[in-house]
Amino acid sequence: MANPSAHRSLFALALGAMLAAPLSAAPPEVRSVDIRGLRISGTNTLTFDGANLLPNPRLLTTVP
Repeated sequence: MANPSAHRSLFALALGAMLAAPLSAAPPEVRSVDIRGLRISGTNTLTFDGANLLPNPRLLTTVP
């Protein structure tokens, strides 16, 4: 049977790595918003440019 102490140490190391990763993440930063072609009524597309955004961020809203 495997060493229980080694399992606890490995678990503690993995848990520490998982908890430390989110702490080092930088917050998202929006640098510009492109509203080219904005219409008064209908569906519009806004393009956000910035840093530390997810690979495919989305903002969904219904504004009257």
